[in-house]
Parts: sequence; structure tokens; C-alpha cells
Amino acid sequence: KRIAGCVSWAPDIYNLEKVKGNHMLVTTSTANKLIADVWFARADFANDNPEVMEGLARGIFDAMQDLKAQDARQKVAKLMATGYSIPESDALGMLGDAHSTNYAENREFFLNQNNPTNFERTWTTAYFLYKKIGAVTDQTSFDQVMDFTVVQKLGSDAKYASQKNEYDVHFAPASAGSIQGEKNEILTKTIVIHFFPNSWDLTKKVTRNVDGKEVEELYDPNVTFVVEEVGKLAGQFGAARIVIEGHTDGSMKGQVPKNLVQELSLNRANAVKEALVRKFPSLQPNQFASAGMGWDRPFDPADPENSAKNRRVEIKVYPAEATSAPK
Repeated sequence: KRIAGCVSWAPDIYNLEKVKGNHMLVTTSTANKLIADVWFARADFANDNPEVMEGLARGIFDAMQDLKAQDARQKVAKLMATGYSIPESDALGMLGDAHSTNYAENREFFLNQNNPTNFERTWTTAYFLYKKIGAVTDQTSFDQVMDFTVVQKLGSDAKYASQKNEYDVHFAPASAGSIQGEKNEILTKTIVIHFFPNSWDLTKKVTRNVDGKEVEELYDPNVTFVVEEVGKLAGQFGAARIVIEGHTDGSMKGQVPKNLVQELSLNRANAVKEALVRKFPSLQPNQFASAGMGWDRPFDPADPENSAKNRRVEIKVYPAEATSAPK
């Protein structure tokens, strides 16, 4: 039986990669906030036993700190090896491939509304994906399943409040050209933002006549949703470089200098970048690089004069040689 693709984890992913013809598309070392394992408890039990819930949370966070020590990791690897019937060396490697989120990172996940990969956004994304394959129908609101009270309470304990986010990645400044010259992109997401002619203002407002009344509204009413989606993508690939390319149509060829069109497309790409870091302060500006392509690269080479498709912004994700933020 032939399989086009699969999702797996260590150590299986490394065995799969050794097979001739196989190719590892991406791992969570790059898409480091794409998934999250979350602890759940039955609502009635949690309500009746708040002290147990708090004790579990404290124990989990304390154990995550303890697992920084190599001797503790070796003890856990031995237990895992017995439980999973795998060699201890494989179990130890699995620990190295997983990231145990500390208190500060849980606070970001559950309490920070401006986090592009917080619980709410991850839950909503999961719902749409499962709905697409028919696994679910009605949507359950995130706040019906999320309980942040224990995480919030532990914030008053200095032992937890003093912890720092250790999963952020530090990016040195890099140009779009240098990023794209080093490696192939992991994925490309094409978005469409309707800009006012000769403008790069994402929030440009215009006056329109609606039912006989003059109403001021956004030139592109979907721009907020587009920025939200790109922000989630950038957050999910938190250890990757993001190149934002601005593209224009060729309707002005022969009428305006090419460099002016490239400058306009660069300004539009930069406008998207600025909107992202403004909406999501946890995103690092240096994770992003902008490029103005002008009319040089039509969306579809077989249909190069399709102006509607050519006016676009492309979000390209590249693997990055990045280091963890200082602790």
C-alpha cells in the first residue's frame, strides 16, 4: 500500500526519513507552536475538587523544571522505555524532541488574548479543520472548555510568576533575498488585500453611498480577517523565517517606471508586516522580511494577464537557523 503522506513523531519520523525517496516536510522544531497537548478534566470533578486541580497543575509545572536536569531525564527515559517497549536511548531522544511548557508559556497560551497561537485561536482552527472532514458539526465555544483559573491563581506565587518564556526564538535581521537564497520554502500562502489605487494603507477608508446615506468604511472590509490568519500562521511557525512578498498586476507596463511599481509593492508588503507586529506584539519584527516583486512574477504563468490574481501578497515560510531567546 502506498501512502502519500503521514503525521508521526519520534523515533518513527527518523526511521521514515531514512527510507529512500521519503522527504520530511516539516517538524515541530520549525512549526513549534502548531500543536499543543492540553490537560483536560471532567467538569464535575474539577468543580468538586479544586485543590486536586491546583495540585496537579503545580506538580506538572514543578516536574517540568526538574526535567531540565539530565539525571531526571534519564530516570524518566527508563520509565518510558518500559511503558512503550522501546530502547532507553530512543526514549531519551523523544524527550529531547518534545518541549515541556513552563508556567510562563502556559500563561501566554491561556491568558494572552494577543497571542496568535493562544488556546482560543488553536481551538477555533481545530474546529474548522475537523468540520472540513465532517468529524464535527456544531461549534463549541472555547470558553466552554477552557478553565484558566488555576493558571491565573498560580501567577500570585513567585515561584511561577518569575518564570520566563523559554520557547521564543531570537531572530537576527535578514533580508528577503538572503533568506530565499539559502533554502526552499516550506509553504506559501497567497492572500488578497484590496488596496486603494497607489496606496499601501491597509486601513484606508472611503466614503460610499449606502441606502442614500454617505457611509465611511474600510476600502477592503476583509483586511482584519486576513491579518488575523497570517498572524496565526506566523505564530504556528514560530521558529521559521517569514517572507512577505508584494505583487502587482502589469496594467501600467509602459506607462510608469518599473522601479516605482516595485516600490509600491514593497510598501504594501511592509504594511502587512507592520500590521502583524502591531496586532500581535509577541511576534518578532526580525522574523519577517519584505520584498517588492512588482509585476515580475504573475500568479499563473499560463495566464499572465490575469490582473485580479496578480494583485496579491504571498506569505512564504522558510526554515531558520535561529537560537533560543536568552534565559
